Amino acid sequence: MGNEWNRIRAEKGGYVENKVQIMDKVKKGDILFVQYDAFGKKIKEYITDNDGVVASIKDYPYSEPGDSLGRVIYTNNK
Repeated sequence: MGNEWNRIRAEKGGYVENKVQIMDKVKKGDILFVQYDAFGKKIKEYITDNDGVVASIKDYPYSEPGDSLGRVIYTNNK
């Protein structure tokens, strides 16, 4: 449960490895996804900005810049 969500978008094109599954609890700073280029070189790690629960993940490994990789639901107590 939560009252806000954070969408994680690909900043570059490449192949994405999911490090989490749907409904996993995550802490701020946890690695959610790792992106690689066509040669297998790591180009980006995507981390969560909040404690929360993984609500969705991309199920296709290739991503273009701007593609949604997943979402984390969290509670904002403001």
